[in-house]
Amino acid sequence: MIKDLAMIQEKNLLIVPGSTGTYTFVDQEQQRIDVFLAAQHVGYSRTYFQGLIEQELVFLNGNRVKKPSIPLKTNDSVTVQFPLLDVPRTDKIVDESFKITKIFENEHFLVINKPASLSVHAPSKKTQEASLVDWLLTHFEEIRLVGQEDRPGIVHRLDKDTSGLIVVARNRYAHEILSDMFKQRLIKKTYLAVVKGHPDQTGIIDFPIGRDPIHRIKMSHLVSAGRPSTTHYKVLEYFKETSLLELKPVTGRTHQIRVHCAALGNPIFGDSLYGTASKIMRRQALHAVSLEFTFEGKIYSFSQEPPEDFKNLIAHLQ
Repeated sequence: MIKDLAMIQEKNLLIVPGSTGTYTFVDQEQQRIDVFLAAQHVGYSRTYFQGLIEQELVFLNGNRVKKPSIPLKTNDSVTVQFPLLDVPRTDKIVDESFKITKIFENEHFLVINKPASLSVHAPSKKTQEASLVDWLLTHFEEIRLVGQEDRPGIVHRLDKDTSGLIVVARNRYAHEILSDMFKQRLIKKTYLAVVKGHPDQTGIIDFPIGRDPIHRIKMSHLVSAGRPSTTHYKVLEYFKETSLLELKPVTGRTHQIRVHCAALGNPIFGDSLYGTASKIMRRQALHAVSLEFTFEGKIYSFSQEPPEDFKNLIAHLQ
């Protein structure tokens, strides 16, 4: 673990908390100070340095900087006081019963098969229940300093009771790249779901999604300020009263597939929040079956078959 952390520092991907950095602008053409600073540390965005400017931690020729748009001139000196971090650690135990599986690992990222009943990260600091983040902090020390303090390494999420593949960044460089790829919709995600009823053989669901104004734990397609959301689907198999779908979300809104299926009139089997609970399968029948993306010019493709409860449901319906 420490070797990996040293590698990140050597590649200038990790800023040491509590340190001070001084940089000289040598270009002939003017440049915004936030753009200049972001270029000094691969893996740290303009937004990160804009936050430091807001905290009054950036100085230009000895004077405190108040705006990220201030232009630099040749030989200007910029000093940054990097803040100390409350580095997350954990004493929560994620034991073997969770059946977390590491599918792939390299120096930049991990691909994990997340079981159902495990949250990706704690919803609040008061939460006592262990999460995938606790498992990551236990097994991959370098992730402590990657990304947001309360969800280190995390670039996307799966709902607690959704099983399947999730990619985790191991350093700031990968975190920035993967986060940006998700924003630009360059990461292809595919899900399997069993839904109630018989939707058309193929379709596109594009209801906007926003927070339900009454039931705050829910999302809704019936809100005026919903964000654009798109999901492509096709039916893999029709059963007597249900269907097995393959779904490819284009956007990544909270609960997107669950809301879209319910809005279509075909809620996911066992989804107690957007449909009805079931004694046959005690969670929503939703599984993230594949991920595909290009990282540093190489195409990565991963797939993971559904867990036993999902396969048992299919067998029962057949």
